[in-house]
Amino acid sequence: MLQRIQTVFLFMVASLMTIFLFFPLWFNNLQDGAEYHRLYAFFYYGFVSGSSPEKTVTYWPYAISGVLAVAATLTAIIEAFSYKNRITQIKLGALNSLVMAGALISAVWFTSDIQQIWEDIDPGQFGMGIIFPAIALLCNIFANRFIRKDEKLVKSMDRIR
Repeated sequence: MLQRIQTVFLFMVASLMTIFLFFPLWFNNLQDGAEYHRLYAFFYYGFVSGSSPEKTVTYWPYAISGVLAVAATLTAIIEAFSYKNRITQIKLGALNSLVMAGALISAVWFTSDIQQIWEDIDPGQFGMGIIFPAIALLCNIFANRFIRKDEKLVKSMDRIR
Protein backbone atom coordinates (compact mmCIF):
# COMPACT_ATOMS: atom_id res chain seq x y z
CA MET A 1 0.00 0.00 0.00
CA LEU A 2 1.61 3.16 -1.22
CA GLN A 3 -0.29 5.49 1.13
CA ARG A 4 1.68 4.39 4.23
CA ILE A 5 3.99 6.74 6.09
CA GLN A 6 7.05 4.62 5.27
CA THR A 7 6.39 5.17 1.57
CA VAL A 8 6.52 8.92 2.12
CA PHE A 9 9.87 8.51 3.88
CA LEU A 10 11.19 6.24 1.10
CA PHE A 11 10.22 8.74 -1.60
CA MET A 12 11.93 11.44 0.47
CA VAL A 13 15.05 9.24 0.47
CA ALA A 14 14.87 8.89 -3.31
CA SER A 15 14.36 12.62 -3.86
CA LEU A 16 17.09 13.68 -1.41
CA MET A 17 19.63 11.33 -2.96
CA THR A 18 18.68 12.65 -6.41
CA ILE A 19 19.11 16.24 -5.23
CA PHE A 20 22.50 15.23 -3.80
CA LEU A 21 23.70 14.61 -7.35
CA PHE A 22 23.12 18.21 -8.46
CA PHE A 23 24.29 20.35 -5.54
CA PRO A 24 28.00 21.03 -4.93
CA LEU A 25 29.61 19.23 -2.02
CA TRP A 26 32.43 21.77 -1.79
CA PHE A 27 33.27 25.00 -3.56
CA ASN A 28 35.89 27.71 -3.56
CA ASN A 29 36.09 31.04 -5.37
CA LEU A 30 39.52 32.58 -5.86
CA GLN A 31 40.57 35.96 -7.28
CA ASP A 32 37.07 37.46 -7.26
CA GLY A 33 35.52 34.73 -9.39
CA ALA A 34 38.29 34.55 -11.97
CA GLU A 35 39.12 31.10 -10.64
CA TYR A 36 36.69 28.70 -9.04
CA HIS A 37 36.56 25.05 -8.10
CA ARG A 38 33.56 22.83 -7.40
CA LEU A 39 33.17 19.26 -6.19
CA TYR A 40 29.96 17.48 -7.14
CA ALA A 41 28.87 13.91 -6.47
CA PHE A 42 30.13 12.73 -9.87
CA PHE A 43 33.05 15.03 -10.66
CA TYR A 44 35.46 17.79 -9.68
CA TYR A 45 35.33 20.95 -11.81
CA GLY A 46 37.92 23.70 -11.87
CA PHE A 47 37.95 26.84 -14.00
CA VAL A 48 40.70 29.43 -14.37
CA SER A 49 39.98 32.44 -16.57
CA GLY A 50 42.60 34.62 -18.14
CA SER A 51 44.28 34.95 -21.52
CA SER A 52 43.85 31.21 -22.06
CA PRO A 53 40.95 29.88 -19.96
CA GLU A 54 41.47 26.40 -18.53
CA LYS A 55 38.78 23.95 -17.48
CA THR A 56 39.56 20.88 -15.44
CA VAL A 57 37.04 18.07 -15.03
CA THR A 58 38.03 14.97 -13.07
CA TYR A 59 35.62 12.07 -12.68
CA TRP A 60 37.63 9.38 -10.93
CA PRO A 61 37.48 8.72 -7.90
CA TYR A 62 34.76 11.32 -7.23
CA ALA A 63 32.15 9.39 -9.22
CA ILE A 64 31.98 6.78 -6.44
CA SER A 65 29.74 9.09 -4.39
CA GLY A 66 27.43 9.62 -7.35
CA VAL A 67 27.19 5.94 -8.21
CA LEU A 68 26.33 5.10 -4.60
CA ALA A 69 23.70 7.87 -4.58
CA VAL A 70 22.07 6.46 -7.74
CA ALA A 71 22.12 2.98 -6.19
CA ALA A 72 20.47 4.33 -3.02
CA THR A 73 17.80 6.09 -5.06
CA LEU A 74 16.95 2.96 -7.03
CA THR A 75 16.96 0.80 -3.90
CA ALA A 76 14.55 3.19 -2.15
CA ILE A 77 12.16 3.12 -5.11
CA ILE A 78 12.29 -0.69 -5.31
CA GLU A 79 11.75 -0.85 -1.55
CA ALA A 80 8.71 1.42 -1.75
CA PHE A 81 7.06 -0.71 -4.42
CA SER A 82 7.73 -4.04 -2.69
CA TYR A 83 5.13 -3.28 -0.02
CA LYS A 84 3.55 -6.75 -0.22
CA ASN A 85 6.64 -8.37 1.30
CA ARG A 86 7.66 -6.46 4.42
CA ILE A 87 10.60 -8.76 5.19
CA THR A 88 12.10 -7.91 1.79
CA GLN A 89 11.46 -4.25 2.53
CA ILE A 90 13.34 -4.53 5.83
CA LYS A 91 16.30 -6.21 4.10
CA LEU A 92 16.34 -3.60 1.33
CA GLY A 93 16.17 -0.87 3.96
CA ALA A 94 19.23 -2.25 5.74
CA LEU A 95 21.09 -2.50 2.43
CA ASN A 96 20.06 1.03 1.52
CA SER A 97 21.33 2.33 4.85
CA LEU A 98 24.74 0.84 4.08
CA VAL A 99 24.77 2.28 0.57
CA MET A 100 23.78 5.75 1.79
CA ALA A 101 26.37 5.60 4.56
CA GLY A 102 28.95 4.73 1.90
CA ALA A 103 27.83 7.69 -0.23
CA LEU A 104 28.03 10.04 2.76
CA ILE A 105 31.43 8.76 3.90
CA SER A 106 32.90 8.93 0.40
CA ALA A 107 31.54 12.46 -0.10
CA VAL A 108 33.05 13.65 3.17
CA TRP A 109 36.32 11.87 2.36
CA PHE A 110 36.66 13.45 -1.08
CA THR A 111 35.62 16.85 0.26
CA SER A 112 38.28 16.76 2.96
CA ASP A 113 40.90 15.66 0.39
CA ILE A 114 40.05 18.55 -1.94
CA GLN A 115 39.95 20.95 0.99
CA GLN A 116 43.46 19.90 2.06
CA ILE A 117 44.77 20.52 -1.45
CA TRP A 118 43.52 24.12 -1.40
CA GLU A 119 44.22 24.68 2.31
CA ASP A 120 47.16 27.05 1.77
CA ILE A 121 45.34 29.39 -0.63
CA ASP A 122 41.68 29.21 0.41
CA PRO A 123 40.17 26.11 2.05
CA GLY A 124 36.74 26.78 0.51
CA GLN A 125 33.35 25.97 1.95
CA PHE A 126 31.14 22.96 2.27
CA GLY A 127 28.16 23.07 -0.06
CA MET A 128 24.54 22.17 0.54
CA GLY A 129 25.02 18.78 -1.13
CA ILE A 130 26.87 17.32 1.83
CA ILE A 131 23.72 17.53 4.01
CA PHE A 132 21.31 15.60 1.79
CA PRO A 133 22.68 12.05 2.31
CA ALA A 134 22.57 12.53 6.09
CA ILE A 135 18.92 13.60 5.99
CA ALA A 136 18.13 10.74 3.59
CA LEU A 137 19.78 8.28 5.98
CA LEU A 138 17.53 9.50 8.81
CA CYS A 139 14.44 9.19 6.59
CA ASN A 140 15.47 5.64 5.71
CA ILE A 141 15.84 4.77 9.40
CA PHE A 142 12.34 6.13 10.08
CA ALA A 143 10.91 4.18 7.13
CA ASN A 144 12.50 0.96 8.40
CA ARG A 145 11.09 1.61 11.85
CA PHE A 146 7.56 1.95 10.48
CA ILE A 147 7.97 -1.14 8.28
CA ARG A 148 9.03 -3.17 11.32
CA LYS A 149 6.09 -1.76 13.26
CA ASP A 150 3.68 -2.94 10.51
CA GLU A 151 5.29 -6.38 10.44
CA LYS A 152 4.93 -6.66 14.22
CA LEU A 153 1.26 -5.66 13.98
CA VAL A 154 0.57 -8.26 11.28
CA LYS A 155 2.28 -10.99 13.31
CA SER A 156 0.26 -10.09 16.40
CA MET A 157 -2.96 -10.29 14.39
CA ASP A 158 -1.97 -13.74 13.10
CA ARG A 159 -1.56 -14.95 16.69
CA ILE A 160 -5.09 -13.83 17.57
CA ARG A 161 -6.64 -15.85 14.74
